[in-house]
Amino acid sequence: MAIRYSYTDTTTNKRGIGDMIYNIDFQHAPLLALLGFKADNLNKFQVKSGWPNTKLEWLEDIEVAFTTLTTEAMDISETGLDVTTGTGQYFRAGDVLAVYAIADTARATVLERYLVTAQATDTLTVVRGHGATSPVDTVASGDLVVLETRASPENSTYVTEHITTPTAPYNYTQILDAAVEVSRTESQMSRYGISDLMDYQIAKLFDSDGSEGRLAKLLHGIFYYGERVIRAASPAYGFAGGFKTFVTTSTASTDHVFSKSAAALQKADIHKVMRAINDAGGKCTHIVCGSWLYEKIPTFYEDKIRTVEEKKVRGTPEVMEIITPHGRAKVLYDYLCPASEMYFLNENKAGWIPFDEFERRKVYGDLSPSDGLIEKVVGEYTFALANPKSFGVITNISITT
Repeated sequence: MAIRYSYTDTTTNKRGIGDMIYNIDFQHAPLLALLGFKADNLNKFQVKSGWPNTKLEWLEDIEVAFTTLTTEAMDISETGLDVTTGTGQYFRAGDVLAVYAIADTARATVLERYLVTAQATDTLTVVRGHGATSPVDTVASGDLVVLETRASPENSTYVTEHITTPTAPYNYTQILDAAVEVSRTESQMSRYGISDLMDYQIAKLFDSDGSEGRLAKLLHGIFYYGERVIRAASPAYGFAGGFKTFVTTSTASTDHVFSKSAAALQKADIHKVMRAINDAGGKCTHIVCGSWLYEKIPTFYEDKIRTVEEKKVRGTPEVMEIITPHGRAKVLYDYLCPASEMYFLNENKAGWIPFDEFERRKVYGDLSPSDGLIEKVVGEYTFALANPKSFGVITNISITT
């Protein structure tokens, strides 16, 4: 009688299949959890009326600037200081101004101090060599002018201060949706690892709290790639702008926003952005980057780094926190972040605002035109970012050096 072996006679053997399906694809979207995308973000931006609407506006104001630039060289006897167009209104008689060479980024050496005696448009009348300084002929066009202090003469009449006007930045809402169709036969079949096929497929689009799944990642993508486009008549597409809609070289200085032109990231680059944010009155709470830069940052800080909790971000209970001369910042690894870019955020001044939060809806049940069951997940959101000078970004960083 022939011997029957287990490895040759397998027809009736039960298969050893684990009752779970492992998905290598990342599902979570870290920034959604960090910055928020629920209705409570309406409180963050003080949205109290007129919502929902397909256009969201919020109010911002800024402090009167303390700095400007010269627009012409000053010879040793000239008393008319010309400054950047539109900035003369920030100054008045009694101001003491210090002038630094534009290359002196540390403001180490004052070229000369001026006492302002009058202001007309963008020309300031000044007394040269104020205090312990002496008139010089080395002040060039483009040098930095800094308001240091101000004095009013005894028994003077009032002088009105320059008043800033609030602005209303805005963004549009964007609809995201996806549907799943499961045949009636498929919905009834028994499977390993799947108790309900419709639930399983819907969960890949959107999980219970919305911070994971394909649609979550598409919503998350607005932060990095969103461009603000008003809704058309037909088809009625509308797009929300992302980070770079609000943080540009026109709204934040080139110390906040700059390209490395494919050069390697340096520790000084991180400090440059954080210094600019602090100098503008802002605060950086988080630095966000991809894997290459996340590995590089610890090499800069050695003993000035620690691990701290980040309870908001699922799958990332602990993050690095670096200690810089300009404050502490948590470093968040985001696998969706463009590899050559690094973002500096204030978590309290950015986030997604829901027009209509993600919701699972039945499109067709028993009345489906086919024998299938059809459900969809749909949501409508916009993105808000207040006070752009509280943010920064470095682009085009080398990811090989």
